[in-house]
Amino acid sequence: MRPAALLVLLCAAARAGATVAPEEWEKAVAACPESWVEHGDLCFFYSGTMPEIEGRTLADHCSFADPAAVPAVVHDAATDALLASLTDRYGAWLGLSRGTDGTWVWSDGSSLNYTNWGQGEPQEGRDCAALGSYKSRVAGNEVGGVVDANSTWKSWPCSNFYEPYLCQLSP
Repeated sequence: MRPAALLVLLCAAARAGATVAPEEWEKAVAACPESWVEHGDLCFFYSGTMPEIEGRTLADHCSFADPAAVPAVVHDAATDALLASLTDRYGAWLGLSRGTDGTWVWSDGSSLNYTNWGQGEPQEGRDCAALGSYKSRVAGNEVGGVVDANSTWKSWPCSNFYEPYLCQLSP
């Protein structure tokens, strides 16, 4: 249950004379669900593991984390730095992809007003974006370069959805 809905129910219960435990009030006023990180007016989630269900989209995986969650969108350096701090050495998928017209657009439909592409990025033929360098974990193999110390963005084929991901939601 979303914190706002829980708060409404607890208030109604208290008005009706029910005793509400302090920890229930704390849960109701918490801005972000457990294991999510608050930043501004949003909550962010880092999966920490690669997807277990093949054939699902990034949006599908975010909705498994929370039904209201969407792939992470980055509009400023502060959000970018926070997301980089959440990821491990493998980085994570962002909600950024190249549209059919060739322009990059966020999964929420917003325009690309901030970027942090690494050197030589984005590459042609790679239509999805990830924060940080990746080393493939497929079949236990680790290939690729070293992790980018700057946590810049990399472009990858959207079909290579084998890495952790970042999601966001409004509390």
